[in-house]
Amino acid sequence: MPTRQPYSGTQRKLVLAFDLGTTFSGISYSILDPGEVAEITRDRVGGDSKIPTIIYCDKHGEVRAVGAEAKREGIEADAEDKEWTKAEWQVLFVLPKDCAHFFTLVLWSFRFKLHLRPRSSSAALIASHTIPPLPEGKTVIDVFAEFLRYLHQCARTYIEETYPNRADMCKNLENRTDFVLTHPNGWEGTQQSQIRRAAVWAGLIPNSPAGQQRLSFVTEGEASLHRCIQEGLTTHAIEQGKGVLTVDAGGDTIDVTAYKQTSQDTQSFEELVAPNCHFQGSVFVTSSARNYLENLLENSRFIDDIPNIAECFDKGTKLRFHNDDDAQYIKFGRRGDKDPLLNIRSGQLKLLGSDVASFFEPSIQCIVESIEKQRAESETQI
Repeated sequence: MPTRQPYSGTQRKLVLAFDLGTTFSGISYSILDPGEVAEITRDRVGGDSKIPTIIYCDKHGEVRAVGAEAKREGIEADAEDKEWTKAEWQVLFVLPKDCAHFFTLVLWSFRFKLHLRPRSSSAALIASHTIPPLPEGKTVIDVFAEFLRYLHQCARTYIEETYPNRADMCKNLENRTDFVLTHPNGWEGTQQSQIRRAAVWAGLIPNSPAGQQRLSFVTEGEASLHRCIQEGLTTHAIEQGKGVLTVDAGGDTIDVTAYKQTSQDTQSFEELVAPNCHFQGSVFVTSSARNYLENLLENSRFIDDIPNIAECFDKGTKLRFHNDDDAQYIKFGRRGDKDPLLNIRSGQLKLLGSDVASFFEPSIQCIVESIEKQRAESETQI
């Protein structure tokens, strides 16, 4: 594992890193003191480092619940009664053109990254579907800014509670706080410009040259490489002069990047070939399952249960699946729910392992082909 160098700056600085994921977001922070080696700490909200990427807005566009607050008991009942809009990065399925809503409630679900996605050939694969709309009166930047503001407040609260004798530290370092944001491979000027605007609206940085210098970006491929280096996973290959390849299989995207080290003294790396970014992440596995369920249950009394069944698949069955020879079960209903012709018994839907494997196949094939492409185009052995 490489040793970090002491911080060479002359003043204390705070660095906050935000990773806005499809279903969960995360925070890391580091307090840099001159001459000392920095430690990186993850913010744990409520004892969990994963923060749900969800926002509830009322019918006037005002934010009512964000992140962990949006997962509390009874929130869905409150949202239905008060006609709140639910904006979340995760979409359990991609809606067809003739279906604008998937609940009878006024709940809208969208994927932020799809609204910012570049017009690449990979992103074009989802152009045949209607991307769920943003909440009324809200732009992509509005919603992104609200969530950045929430993450920032979570980080400040955690730091102040962790260092009670230095409760004013975040305030005192407000103008010496740097922010690092991650984004998929292939996102460039257009997407970064929109994120910068959101950071300004969220109050992270002022809209000035000095403020903009405090915000930097890391691609998901670069973040993966840093983690591998820190954990010593790439040491042997690097010492032999070989390239290394990282695969970040995330919620929306699969990011595949190949690197080689250019200098051992400075731990510098460069990309061997252009990185790949494909919209074949885990939400598309659930999207395939959703399509299967629609065909299976189309003329049954369980048609209205499809959103719930898809969610149960996403949170349980999908995570447990590992063998296509074994039948898989989705527990979604009451013990009295049954239909032998549909393989539903005691509130559980039985699926063939081979059918579940087919939901994963496009994503797996995408990963394999992308790895092979990177290796074929690289002049350095990987």
